[in-house]
Amino acid sequence: MNVKNYHGKKKRAYNKAKRSKLMSDWDRFKLLNKSCIKKNKEAYNKYVNDSLSNDKNSKKFFNYIKSKKKDHIGVSPLYHKGKCYIDDTNKADILNECYVNVFSKDSNIPVVIKSSSINQSLNDIIISSNGVCVQLQRIKPSTAAGPDGIQAKFLKEFAPELSPALTIIFQASLEQSSIPTEWSHAYVTPIYKSGKDDRGNPENYRPVSLTSIVCKTMEHILYSNIINHLDENNILTDMQHGFRKNHSC
Repeated sequence: MNVKNYHGKKKRAYNKAKRSKLMSDWDRFKLLNKSCIKKNKEAYNKYVNDSLSNDKNSKKFFNYIKSKKKDHIGVSPLYHKGKCYIDDTNKADILNECYVNVFSKDSNIPVVIKSSSINQSLNDIIISSNGVCVQLQRIKPSTAAGPDGIQAKFLKEFAPELSPALTIIFQASLEQSSIPTEWSHAYVTPIYKSGKDDRGNPENYRPVSLTSIVCKTMEHILYSNIINHLDENNILTDMQHGFRKNHSC
């Protein structure tokens, strides 16, 4: 039995134990979980041994070595206005100034809407518990948490239990045109641009914002409803390319 089959059995055992709430079913799930961990280690060790011992496939060997090379130095000392800064606070201020300067502001160009579609109104969006559950189960466990600290794996594993409460929050937020304060915050992480030679130049770091996964789940639900309405009624102009399927940006 391969690793994938073990994980399938573990998932089925977990679902059965959650429904029955019997200790015997939970014991079986725990046993299968330990087996999955063991099989994962065995499969990984076999992959490493094959990569290191296969003389005919040097590319596979170097890909493995490359995957083990991690850059943990963070942001290098930055040069700004002729001075070098090594303090984390100073580096954060420099990067913040750099990002603010390149931030694109609203150009106030009027949005072009087809006149034949102006009267097509969007019905009230009703968020369902089942829809929220489906979106939570699609979350990648490796997704980084935002400022609220809620982990992706937690949301995915307990999607059926969490979806009713989140549905109430999402619907209330939509009706009140308001979101929790933490949803409007983000952790901004500077990532060094590959191919650049100067780590001391603040312009060679791109910002990546980590926001609340729960908030992004609600955003996806609203986006799906809105974009479906716009597409079905042919409201958007052909000049609109961003955030649309089958349209190059």
